[in-house]
Amino acid sequence: TKIKQKGVQIIKVGKHKGRINLKAVLAELGKRGVQRLLIEGGKEVITSFLKQKLADEFVIYASDKKLAAKGEVKTSQIMKNLYNRLKKNYSDKKRFYNDVRLTGFIKYNRYYP
Repeated sequence: TKIKQKGVQIIKVGKHKGRINLKAVLAELGKRGVQRLLIEGGKEVITSFLKQKLADEFVIYASDKKLAAKGEVKTSQIMKNLYNRLKKNYSDKKRFYNDVRLTGFIKYNRYYP
């Protein structure tokens, strides 16, 4: 296929609860020497990584600008909880005009996420 001709490798893994087995994907990437991975996704992808405790670092961009047609972006409760918790406990904060970027590490416990 065209995508393979451009050097893309497709990893086939089993499913977990009807979805892609994220742990198997990360294990395979680890075997290939990948130690850092940027996960940039929507509500379902981000929530899946958080529920399975597979994310250890976060970067959140916050803005007062309306991005969606109705001025809101769909988020899960777990994402809202993460943002509320992490906006108080971050390791780095940078401002870009009215926008802000928060960077930090996720500390899981039996109550979180």
